Amino acid sequence: METQKAQKSLRLYLILTIGLIVFFLFFGISFLSQILSLASRFSSSNSPVEIGDQTPPPPPRFDQLPESTNKDRLVITGSSEPGSSVFLKTNEKITEIITNSDGIFSASINLNQGINTLSAYAVDLSSNQSLTSTTAKITFDNKAPEITLTKPQNNETIYVNDKITLEGSIEPKATLTVNDRVVIISSDGKFTYQVVLLSGENIFKFLAIDQASNETKLELLLKFSP
Repeated sequence: METQKAQKSLRLYLILTIGLIVFFLFFGISFLSQILSLASRFSSSNSPVEIGDQTPPPPPRFDQLPESTNKDRLVITGSSEPGSSVFLKTNEKITEIITNSDGIFSASINLNQGINTLSAYAVDLSSNQSLTSTTAKITFDNKAPEITLTKPQNNETIYVNDKITLEGSIEPKATLTVNDRVVIISSDGKFTYQVVLLSGENIFKFLAIDQASNETKLELLLKFSP
């Protein structure tokens, strides 16, 4: 009887041992990985949460811009946060530019005839958006200023007085010279300029330059016969 009980116990032990071996062979690795995954989640849940960059970049700054130009294309340069995207708005068109490692950006834009508006905002690598820059205004004007002489007339002969006054008008805010001498222009574009005639032919060379650097040249010939 004792021998039979020992044999039964031995068989039961062998069956349990084999069963445990089979269990770990088929399920042990998956079960262990689940335990490790639960431990990892528990550990990460107790770790502090990192908050990304929430500071917006400064508004883009333009380098010096002209008030007026006679070119229909203009190169714009400026600066913002390094690596940020600058969204340049010219009139109603928006162009994206990436700043370099020094925060510098550059773009070539097309201008419409007349007044053009220019502004920009930046978006950094963390998607923070800056305020919009101040709006700049640039006038594109490729038309030469017109010089109008009211008196005296070209090729006119003067007989009496050698001192005469040249009178006329020009585009307001333009500059005017006569024989390289500056002529004062009134706010409405009118001018007067006194000259002294020499006997014979007198040539007066007018040069007008507007704010966009367009030029107009004109010559006036007067004859003086005392």
